[in-house]
Amino acid sequence: MTTRNIHFSTIILITSIILHTFTSCSSAPKEDVKLAAEEVILSKEYYDESKGDLKEEIENYKIETVDKVDLNEKKLADYRLMVAKDKTKVTAENQRQMDILVEKNAALKRRVNAFVAGDKANWEDFKQKCSKDMQSLDGDICNACGPQY
Repeated sequence: MTTRNIHFSTIILITSIILHTFTSCSSAPKEDVKLAAEEVILSKEYYDESKGDLKEEIENYKIETVDKVDLNEKKLADYRLMVAKDKTKVTAENQRQMDILVEKNAALKRRVNAFVAGDKANWEDFKQKCSKDMQSLDGDICNACGPQY
């Protein structure tokens, strides 16, 4: 069960307790009803707060990742310039490899920008895959362009 479903279920359970209290015997203490109502409010506030924290975490990750992708774009452009000046390094294979790296970098940027916040489990899975792809791309750029890049 996802975190969102758990919170929603908690709110439903507490609400049903309140309703049961109102519809059962009239001798139920008013303090119990008041306490249950406060618990519903606190549960909703906790849910809203955790949802906001997740959105903030996602936005921060997107900014950080897009910054890395932009840096990769600059590295690849700089390397292409250097290769263009030194015609001896220009080969069809080298050009094809650069094109592949540029496309992988752009695809990662599109994927990060297109991600929409869902539940925490989907976010963690997405973040793990993107981080792995970013590390792989960084290694590929270093292998293709040399350690100075």
